[in-house]
Amino acid sequence: SLIVFLIYFINGPLNDIRDLEGDKKGGRRTIPIVVGVKTSFSLIIGSIVSIAAILLLTNILLGVHIIGTMAGMIICTYLIVKIKQLSRRYTEKSKMNQTRTTVRNSIFTIQASILLGLILNGVSIPQFVFLS
Repeated sequence: SLIVFLIYFINGPLNDIRDLEGDKKGGRRTIPIVVGVKTSFSLIIGSIVSIAAILLLTNILLGVHIIGTMAGMIICTYLIVKIKQLSRRYTEKSKMNQTRTTVRNSIFTIQASILLGLILNGVSIPQFVFLS
């Protein structure tokens, strides 16, 4: 649940950056307007790093197989690269839309990496859900 929240937290400010001028004209107080675009990108990257930390904790505390953890870490690294690229060209709407779609799809790929790690570790999913 926390990973899904963080992904949506990432997409929220990205959407606000995309519509920065409209939000300013409308008098809205969005994250990019209050803290600035550069700081917003730093918060986004911090959220991705938090997701990576959660993945490491699932490996340590829940026994998710290292392959699943590494798959999730690769996805996080890919997201950081995409966000860094976007931060240099954030005024391009098509680049922003493409990155937001990538971030949205990462919800499923990160969850799939955790599932893969659980399956490889021999934890049956009903057993894992019951223990949670």
